[in-house]
Amino acid sequence: MERVDVLVVGGGIAGLASAWWLARTPGLRIALLERAPRCGTGSSGRSAAILRTFGTDPLLNALARAGAAHLRRPGALAPGALAPSALVEESGLALGAGARAAAGLRAALADGQHGGRELAPAAWRALVPHSTGTPELALHFPGDGRIDVDGLLSALERGVRAAGVELATGCEVRELLRAGARIEGVRLADGRELRAETVVLAAGGWAGALGARAGSRVELRPTRRHLMVSAPDARVSARWPVLWLEEQGFYCRPELGGLLLCACDTSDVAPDACAVDMTVAAEIPARAARALLGVGALERARLWCGVRTLTADGRFALGPDPDLAGLVWVAGLGGHGMTVGLELGRLAAELLRGRAGAEARALDPARLARAPATAV
Repeated sequence: MERVDVLVVGGGIAGLASAWWLARTPGLRIALLERAPRCGTGSSGRSAAILRTFGTDPLLNALARAGAAHLRRPGALAPGALAPSALVEESGLALGAGARAAAGLRAALADGQHGGRELAPAAWRALVPHSTGTPELALHFPGDGRIDVDGLLSALERGVRAAGVELATGCEVRELLRAGARIEGVRLADGRELRAETVVLAAGGWAGALGARAGSRVELRPTRRHLMVSAPDARVSARWPVLWLEEQGFYCRPELGGLLLCACDTSDVAPDACAVDMTVAAEIPARAARALLGVGALERARLWCGVRTLTADGRFALGPDPDLAGLVWVAGLGGHGMTVGLELGRLAAELLRGRAGAEARALDPARLARAPATAV
């Protein structure tokens, strides 16, 4: 593995999906490096596993719908099947918004491609009897639901290995190797150097720092979010859809007889220092008590946090670095990774084959580059 054509840094959803699609290119030598002992154990493995295909950004909605189509029919992906059966359980998603958020969502509904329907108050109460109140805008997306994250990541890793990608875990990339204005490989924590024509930076929360140390001006923002699963509770029905209350900053879904809950907290964090903050985590049951009816106090069974890497405009970073030749970004997925990952990997592969479409151009990392320093 001393020299390859494409070196992918990161074994989460972005890196695995990019490598899986790229491996369909005959003769291309590809390697993938993951710093953890196993792929998919970072942010990808700590997600809420929710398929949500609708928000206020038309581009992200289109990418989410495309990603959802891959998850629903992974056996039909060309040129090779990813998995024999669906990787999503279509339990539905109920989205509620107050007056402040409703306007943006209504505007996004105008394209008519969203796959949802607006609910009258009685229909909302019947769908989510555990929700307090009736929102200004009540929407139901029956095709959304719960993603089989383990199945998705495992299928991608198997496919990557079967396609001949050199996949190495426990390989921490310390820095990108730069020669002039070109990235030509990486240096590992053990001192080894690996060379590549193209380095794909798909390292999640670590991508921004790695790029910055090499002189990239692309700016990403790693943040922390907490998730909690309650103990099994007879008051919780496994048939409930995902409940997402936009303005309250709260969502939940059934999980192992209890509920998976999130208070949508967002705080800046260094990825290596992402640890549970009990003060912040206490807001989850507090917000659940305000949002849920007839559930009462929920006993905590599990609590964890993960890194969500944001961008200044909420869109992803996909494409070549604006200044450093040989460096391509697939990062800044901002919590959408499990929904859009397969489609984003396809777009990354198309871009590296020289066939970038309009979606990729709209995600160009150049828009995220800080302005050059001005001489005084």
